[in-house]
Amino acid sequence: HATLWFEDGNIVVSAKSSKSQRMMLFRVHKSILSNQSQVFSDMFSLPEQSRMLASVYDTWEGLPLMRMHDSAEDVEALLRYLYDPM
Repeated sequence: HATLWFEDGNIVVSAKSSKSQRMMLFRVHKSILSNQSQVFSDMFSLPEQSRMLASVYDTWEGLPLMRMHDSAEDVEALLRYLYDPM
């Protein structure tokens, strides 16, 4: 994603576009997601082994890859809100 791809981001979120059926990737920050969302905070606080057993994470360029089942458009809207709630 052009504006939600931060070079210093430490997690990559992927979601499929409902329009083009292509995958969209977002490189973001766990700390931002955790500070703005209790759901993300709880998810990131799970022990590493539990995350691996649940197959929550793959990797992308060495970073954890979190696959979302929501549309890329919905994920983009959520991330934009979490990064700038105003």
